[in-house]
Amino acid sequence: MTLTGREYLPSKKSSRPLIPELIRLEDNLERLGITREQLVDVALLVGTDFNEGVMGIGPRKGLALIKKYVTADNLPGEFRNELPKDLDELRNTFLHPRVLDDYSLRKNPPDPDGIVQFLSGERGFARDRVQKVAGRLAKSMEAADSQLGEWFA
Repeated sequence: MTLTGREYLPSKKSSRPLIPELIRLEDNLERLGITREQLVDVALLVGTDFNEGVMGIGPRKGLALIKKYVTADNLPGEFRNELPKDLDELRNTFLHPRVLDDYSLRKNPPDPDGIVQFLSGERGFARDRVQKVAGRLAKSMEAADSQLGEWFA
Protein backbone atom coordinates (compact mmCIF):
# COMPACT_ATOMS: atom_id res chain seq x y z
CA MET A 1 0.00 0.00 0.00
CA THR A 2 2.92 2.37 0.49
CA LEU A 3 4.63 1.49 -2.78
CA THR A 4 5.26 4.69 -4.73
CA GLY A 5 7.71 5.98 -7.25
CA ARG A 6 9.19 4.40 -10.33
CA GLU A 7 10.81 1.09 -11.22
CA TYR A 8 13.92 1.23 -13.38
CA LEU A 9 14.04 -1.35 -16.19
CA PRO A 10 17.75 -1.75 -17.02
CA SER A 11 17.18 -3.79 -20.18
CA LYS A 12 15.01 -1.02 -21.63
CA LYS A 13 16.97 1.84 -20.06
CA SER A 14 13.69 3.38 -18.93
CA SER A 15 11.40 3.39 -15.93
CA ARG A 16 7.72 2.90 -15.30
CA PRO A 17 5.44 4.04 -12.49
CA LEU A 18 4.91 1.66 -9.58
CA ILE A 19 1.20 1.28 -8.99
CA PRO A 20 -0.11 -0.60 -5.93
CA GLU A 21 -2.24 -3.57 -6.88
CA LEU A 22 -5.20 -4.85 -4.90
CA ILE A 23 -5.42 -8.64 -4.89
CA ARG A 24 -8.71 -10.12 -3.71
CA LEU A 25 -8.32 -13.60 -2.29
CA GLU A 26 -11.87 -14.80 -2.98
CA ASP A 27 -11.77 -13.61 -6.60
CA ASN A 28 -8.48 -15.42 -7.21
CA LEU A 29 -9.58 -18.62 -5.50
CA GLU A 30 -12.72 -18.68 -7.62
CA ARG A 31 -10.75 -18.05 -10.80
CA LEU A 32 -8.27 -20.81 -9.94
CA GLY A 33 -11.03 -23.20 -8.84
CA ILE A 34 -9.48 -23.99 -5.44
CA THR A 35 -10.07 -23.35 -1.74
CA ARG A 36 -7.89 -21.34 0.63
CA GLU A 37 -6.61 -24.58 2.14
CA GLN A 38 -5.63 -25.81 -1.31
CA LEU A 39 -3.85 -22.52 -2.01
CA VAL A 40 -1.77 -23.11 1.10
CA ASP A 41 -0.91 -26.62 -0.13
CA VAL A 42 0.15 -25.18 -3.49
CA ALA A 43 2.35 -22.69 -1.63
CA LEU A 44 3.90 -25.48 0.43
CA LEU A 45 4.72 -27.39 -2.75
CA VAL A 46 6.21 -24.32 -4.46
CA GLY A 47 8.02 -23.04 -1.37
CA THR A 48 7.43 -20.26 1.13
CA ASP A 49 9.35 -18.25 3.71
CA PHE A 50 8.80 -21.19 6.06
CA ASN A 51 9.74 -24.14 3.82
CA GLU A 52 11.80 -24.86 0.72
CA GLY A 53 9.04 -26.57 -1.26
CA VAL A 54 9.58 -29.47 -3.64
CA MET A 55 12.38 -29.19 -6.20
CA GLY A 56 10.97 -28.96 -9.71
CA ILE A 57 7.49 -27.81 -8.71
CA GLY A 58 6.52 -24.29 -9.70
CA PRO A 59 3.16 -22.54 -9.44
CA ARG A 60 1.56 -24.20 -12.49
CA LYS A 61 2.61 -27.72 -11.65
CA GLY A 62 1.75 -27.22 -7.97
CA LEU A 63 -1.73 -25.99 -8.87
CA ALA A 64 -2.28 -28.89 -11.28
CA LEU A 65 -1.20 -31.42 -8.64
CA ILE A 66 -3.48 -29.99 -5.96
CA LYS A 67 -6.42 -29.82 -8.36
CA LYS A 68 -5.85 -33.48 -9.26
CA TYR A 69 -5.13 -34.84 -5.75
CA VAL A 70 -7.17 -32.26 -3.71
CA THR A 71 -4.65 -32.01 -0.84
CA ALA A 72 -0.91 -32.46 -0.38
CA ASP A 73 -1.69 -35.45 1.85
CA ASN A 74 -3.05 -37.34 -1.19
CA LEU A 75 -0.04 -36.69 -3.45
CA PRO A 76 1.92 -39.66 -4.77
CA GLY A 77 4.90 -40.62 -2.61
CA GLU A 78 7.46 -39.05 -4.96
CA PHE A 79 6.04 -35.60 -4.11
CA ARG A 80 4.62 -36.25 -0.65
CA ASN A 81 7.94 -37.57 0.65
CA GLU A 82 9.64 -34.31 -0.34
CA LEU A 83 7.31 -32.21 1.82
CA PRO A 84 8.28 -31.37 5.41
CA LYS A 85 7.17 -33.79 8.12
CA ASP A 86 5.50 -30.91 10.02
CA LEU A 87 3.08 -30.21 7.16
CA ASP A 88 0.08 -29.60 9.43
CA GLU A 89 2.07 -27.14 11.55
CA LEU A 90 3.13 -25.25 8.41
CA ARG A 91 -0.46 -25.18 7.16
CA ASN A 92 -1.58 -23.71 10.47
CA THR A 93 1.01 -20.94 10.12
CA PHE A 94 -0.96 -19.74 7.09
CA LEU A 95 -4.50 -20.80 7.96
CA HIS A 96 -4.51 -19.70 11.60
CA PRO A 97 -1.84 -16.99 11.99
CA ARG A 98 -1.24 -15.34 15.33
CA VAL A 99 -2.98 -11.97 15.26
CA LEU A 100 -2.48 -9.08 17.64
CA ASP A 101 -5.57 -7.10 18.52
CA ASP A 102 -3.78 -4.77 20.92
CA TYR A 103 -1.31 -2.60 19.01
CA SER A 104 -0.55 0.99 18.13
CA LEU A 105 0.89 2.48 14.97
CA ARG A 106 3.29 5.37 15.06
CA LYS A 107 5.35 7.03 12.41
CA ASN A 108 9.05 7.22 13.17
CA PRO A 109 11.74 8.64 10.94
CA PRO A 110 13.88 6.00 9.22
CA ASP A 111 17.28 5.11 10.65
CA PRO A 112 19.64 5.39 7.63
CA ASP A 113 22.61 3.98 9.60
CA GLY A 114 20.53 1.03 10.77
CA ILE A 115 19.30 0.38 7.25
CA VAL A 116 22.86 0.41 5.92
CA GLN A 117 24.07 -1.87 8.73
CA PHE A 118 21.25 -4.37 8.14
CA LEU A 119 21.32 -4.45 4.34
CA SER A 120 25.07 -4.07 3.81
CA GLY A 121 26.55 -5.52 6.97
CA GLU A 122 24.15 -8.42 7.46
CA ARG A 123 22.69 -9.06 4.01
CA GLY A 124 25.59 -8.24 1.69
CA PHE A 125 24.05 -5.42 -0.36
CA ALA A 126 26.42 -2.83 -1.87
CA ARG A 127 27.07 -0.24 0.84
CA ASP A 128 27.25 2.80 -1.48
CA ARG A 129 23.93 1.95 -3.17
CA VAL A 130 22.19 1.32 0.16
CA GLN A 131 23.55 4.58 1.61
CA LYS A 132 22.25 6.52 -1.37
CA VAL A 133 18.76 5.01 -1.16
CA ALA A 134 18.61 5.28 2.63
CA GLY A 135 19.49 8.96 2.34
CA ARG A 136 16.77 9.53 -0.24
CA LEU A 137 14.30 7.66 1.99
CA ALA A 138 15.14 9.88 4.96
CA LYS A 139 14.70 13.04 2.87
CA SER A 140 11.42 11.84 1.39
CA MET A 141 10.05 11.02 4.84
CA GLU A 142 10.84 14.56 5.99
CA ALA A 143 8.70 15.94 3.16
CA ALA A 144 5.90 13.37 3.35
CA ASP A 145 3.21 13.61 5.97
CA SER A 146 0.48 11.28 4.77
CA GLN A 147 -1.84 9.03 6.74
CA LEU A 148 -2.45 5.36 5.95
CA GLY A 149 -6.18 6.12 5.79
CA GLU A 150 -5.61 8.32 2.72
CA TRP A 151 -4.99 5.13 0.70
CA PHE A 152 -8.50 3.92 1.49
CA ALA A 153 -10.40 7.11 0.69
